[in-house]
Amino acid sequence: MQLPLDDEDRALFNAATRVDLGNGKRASFWCSRWLQGDAPATLFPALFQHSKRKNRTVKDALTDSKWVRDVDHNMSAQIIGEFVDLWVRIQDTQLLPAQEHRITWLRTSDGQYTAKLTAPGSFSGDSPLADQHTGEQGGLRCRGGISDGAAAFGPS
Repeated sequence: MQLPLDDEDRALFNAATRVDLGNGKRASFWCSRWLQGDAPATLFPALFQHSKRKNRTVKDALTDSKWVRDVDHNMSAQIIGEFVDLWVRIQDTQLLPAQEHRITWLRTSDGQYTAKLTAPGSFSGDSPLADQHTGEQGGLRCRGGISDGAAAFGPS
């Protein structure tokens, strides 16, 4: 199921959640916060912008290092640096074939989502997310549905 989300929705979701990877079949390689608590698009914005294919799942991108082939070959020094840094960070990534990814909500003590969290004003005032919800992804565009978001609103 694809949810109609815009960039601000994705930024808010990423600021409020952490993704434990599991099998990688539904988590977005670039836009989900699966890499040590961060989304690769946030950590490596120049590389993300330079990538030709931005909608792969983690499983698909890591299989046969497809994410490497998605990077346009005309790379600046900054993009090469980000590429090498991402390469090093994902070398020890282990997918768990029998386990779905898990989304933990950072705004609750038990890590579970509740509809109460979506009440108007829940991200305002002294909330640590008040300043983050519009800027987590900056100007980065993670297109396509966010399968993490779909899973987050159903059972985890």
